[in-house]
Amino acid sequence: MAEEVQETEIDAEREREGMMLMHRMEDAILQPQPNDEERCKECKWYLGFGNDIAYCWHQKIRMLVAWDWWCQWFETEEESKEMKAYQETAAPEPGRVG
Repeated sequence: MAEEVQETEIDAEREREGMMLMHRMEDAILQPQPNDEERCKECKWYLGFGNDIAYCWHQKIRMLVAWDWWCQWFETEEESKEMKAYQETAAPEPGRVG
């Protein structure tokens, strides 16, 4: 008896999801290696589940990432606080001139 080989067809929804993830990776310049000392594990958007894989909460990524990957939106909590403090010093006060 000859075995039948079934061709697996990817349904349209899965193909669309795969393409969407590929576009996100390309848009994010998501790299599977760290950039110097910057890696996803140290980023404020990283939500770890274990040693190997985690979820990135950045609005442009929102997908599973590895701990030692890197993207252009790498940001630490400390950098966020520094930027917020800088923005607050630059914010004009209503009614104050100069």
